[in-house]
Amino acid sequence: MNFLGKILALILLAMLCIQGNSQTLSFKKSVLVEAETQNNPAAIQLQWNADFNSEGYKIFKRVFGDKEWGQEIASLPLNSNSYFDILVQENIVYEYKIEKETIFGTAYGYICSAVEFQGFEFKGKMLCLVDESLVENIPEAINQYRLDMALNGWRTDLFPISTSTNHFEIKEIIQNNLEDLDNDMILILGDVAVPYSGNVNPDGIPQHKGAWPCDGYYGELDGIWTDGVVFTILNDERNHNIPTDGKFDQAEFPNDVEIPVGRIDFSNLSTSEGEYYEWTAAYLNKLHNFRTGSFYPNKGCIIQDELSDYSEAYAQNAWKNAAPIVGPDNIEEGLYRNSLLNDSYFIAYANGIGSFDSCEDVINTQQLKEDSLTSIVSILYGSYFGDWDSPDNLLMATLLKGNTLSSIWAGRPNWQIHSMAMGYPIGRSLVNIQNNNSLNYNSGIASKGIHISLLGDPSLDAFPAEAIEEVQVNYNGAEAIIEWTAYENTALKAYHIYELIDYELIPVAVVDPNVHSYTISCLDYNVPQTFIVRASFIKETKSGTFINYSIGKAIEITNTVFNWAVSASFEFTQMDGTIQFTNLSDNASEYQWFINGELLSSAVDFEYTGELETAVNVELLALNDCQQDLNQQEIFITSTENPKSSVSWNMYPNPAVNSLYIEGLNQAGVIRILNTNGVVQIEQVVKSEQLEISTKDLTSGIYLILFQSAESKQIKKLIVL
Repeated sequence: MNFLGKILALILLAMLCIQGNSQTLSFKKSVLVEAETQNNPAAIQLQWNADFNSEGYKIFKRVFGDKEWGQEIASLPLNSNSYFDILVQENIVYEYKIEKETIFGTAYGYICSAVEFQGFEFKGKMLCLVDESLVENIPEAINQYRLDMALNGWRTDLFPISTSTNHFEIKEIIQNNLEDLDNDMILILGDVAVPYSGNVNPDGIPQHKGAWPCDGYYGELDGIWTDGVVFTILNDERNHNIPTDGKFDQAEFPNDVEIPVGRIDFSNLSTSEGEYYEWTAAYLNKLHNFRTGSFYPNKGCIIQDELSDYSEAYAQNAWKNAAPIVGPDNIEEGLYRNSLLNDSYFIAYANGIGSFDSCEDVINTQQLKEDSLTSIVSILYGSYFGDWDSPDNLLMATLLKGNTLSSIWAGRPNWQIHSMAMGYPIGRSLVNIQNNNSLNYNSGIASKGIHISLLGDPSLDAFPAEAIEEVQVNYNGAEAIIEWTAYENTALKAYHIYELIDYELIPVAVVDPNVHSYTISCLDYNVPQTFIVRASFIKETKSGTFINYSIGKAIEITNTVFNWAVSASFEFTQMDGTIQFTNLSDNASEYQWFINGELLSSAVDFEYTGELETAVNVELLALNDCQQDLNQQEIFITSTENPKSSVSWNMYPNPAVNSLYIEGLNQAGVIRILNTNGVVQIEQVVKSEQLEISTKDLTSGIYLILFQSAESKQIKKLIVL
């Protein structure tokens, strides 16, 4: 047999093996698709499991995020198992849908693919709505979470929430603090108010009809939610819904959900406050271990399909999602609990007859409290437990022990998390499903239902990258030289340097991948500063290639050698319209004199002649190689000798953290701190030459500090960390 014949025989054997992997309806209604990419020219090749019982395939394509699929780009015969797309560009994420016609109905497969998509260096902001008792009792775990998020390119805002704060008040907090609707997310941690809505029973149980938990309310920002129509009081009081009770009428989201919301809340599972705190801290700790590379599962996906005879083919939520993320060859069928006790999987799926705290022949809440099961994403389906705010709820309990970080009730409707294979967080999949009306993805029953929720951190992504092994600092005078060990990756793109300020990465430099050091100049004097080093590299997955970033490695640097702080100051005398300025600035090497906004001189001292009986705005900008300071005064030009002296005052530290000290205030007056919009934040009467001002209540940013006396007005710039 020639070489080509051998290759064709191997391909045929592989296809037959995949086809023989399962004969369940869920498998038959899934197209297991993966992709390979090439550069120069850019191209994407889709591959899927062949099905000789099919009637052919249709391929659809769009840019990921578009709302419409349009017409198919190809129709392929029944023996097809691949499609080669050359109409692609680098750094664009394409989404493909493959439809397969069979005697069992239409089967679907979805995949996102790209050639070197630029990925996510900066990922957005996470609004952390945290039970205030957790903030008080597990501060180390919460601070570690915020640091890990920062080192991965996220910003976090922390909002301690009282258990007495209702969902209307929480929605107002959210709407007042969002910045970027395309990237911001919401994490609810602990016992925080749960919205309820509808008169629904997506699990199909008649006595379970009523209001269900609806965290999507927090992420849907502009729809109209009513509370005056539904009246239902069947069984569990939690599901009661009567007019004006605070539970909404809507069975579907009134408008698209903009912001992904994830929740971790063990208050309905714990028997004591200590257990509640312990379990919550343990979840954050295993999230830390996953993000820092301390743990990653050995295997791809395990599937236990106890409802294989049902026509809705619930387990397609495993087959279709696992293939683009872990690859079709890494999908197994077996027992959920036994498999996860003995090995680790990225996706673990099971379905079965359900109750609030069990999935028959699969797992129950008591076992989850005792076992340490090792999956990252758990997907379950069964009656009752999709109503996740119930006591001892099974779905929430999957997050308790082991390594499970996300828990999904999928089947009504079907979920699609395939975009995780291209670096997108699972929260993006959540809103795509909440907004899916069956035109985007084959949803099955209950599309756009208010019950669609995510348990776990919505920022979870599939491919965390461990940090650079070692970073150290050496000093050369007032300069700091950061050095690091080479990152072990053959597709390395660059190193990235940041300063970490208030749980946020501030870009400093991008360094060639062959260089392993960077020099930091102009460090603040005697103020510890934290710098971060990350590596970027090309990540190849079962769906394509994208630029991934390692979690940051931190190093603290302190300049104890040279104080770069500049103080701009001057005094003046005037006679017959001529003003003589004498420069009293400290620690500056360059100067710029402005009159009414116009630069007139760069000399040390300065003389100006103006029109008598008029006021001029005088600004002295004093600079050195690293810092600058501005002194601004308004001077009235008179016809007689009238010596005026500016107050030569200094402030430190600048940047300020908790306190600001001002010295040299030898005139009576007022100190005001204004934000960049000119709004006064702090005002204090000067009663002595020295003044201490607390900056604890000021948010990080740039401010103007104004000293005004009867004789002069001076303005300087202040930075608050």
